[in-house]
Amino acid sequence: MCKIKRNVDKSILWKVGKSEVSFWFDKWCNLGPLCDYLPEGFNSGKLKLNEVLIDEEWNWYDWDTIIPQHVMVDIEGMGININPSIPDKPIWMLDNSGKFSMASAWQLLRQKQPKTWINSSTWQKELPFKMCFFVWRSLRDRVPTDQRVRRMGFAVPSRCCKESNIETIGHLMYFGTYAQSLWKIVCGPLGITFKDILYRLLLIKWWSWKNHNPVYDLICKCLPIITSWEILRKQL
Repeated sequence: MCKIKRNVDKSILWKVGKSEVSFWFDKWCNLGPLCDYLPEGFNSGKLKLNEVLIDEEWNWYDWDTIIPQHVMVDIEGMGININPSIPDKPIWMLDNSGKFSMASAWQLLRQKQPKTWINSSTWQKELPFKMCFFVWRSLRDRVPTDQRVRRMGFAVPSRCCKESNIETIGHLMYFGTYAQSLWKIVCGPLGITFKDILYRLLLIKWWSWKNHNPVYDLICKCLPIITSWEILRKQL
């Protein structure tokens, strides 16, 4: 929490009332937190805004040698007034309503990875989230197959239909008997070859299939995801 506090504080603008906000660390004016203008290593201590703005007069004490002159001039020209009967109000600047939301905070703090074509193809808004999420996990080998479970140190009997083999994501989604029969049904009519190909490459072939018909294009984007989900349901 301490690591992200500084980033979050910069997204909160305080509407001054009683002016009990931190003079140095809270963002109570458009200049941002005033601690950003202090020399490195300067011990600012705890100070409230109402200890500096008294009776609508700014008392800079000895800080006029520390705070840049243009910053003090800008602050004095903002016309900030204290109202002892109204509490200071935080305004969340990342939302038009001014109210905090987890979604906007997540967008602020998340470390975004570059968008890739295959990731964009995995998420289809026309399909239920659970289907797309399963395919997303499958492409990253994050499905609890026998092989995956054994990697975590658990000895389990294999559910693979081939003797002396353990269940893998490749066998589950493509090489298995049921998976092969289902891919044959959906690939055959569209002329998409599926023999001797990895599951990931099969999906890429579906998603990159060239056509000029929007309905056909939607089918090529969604059908392999639906098929993958049906293969999973058969195994449960």
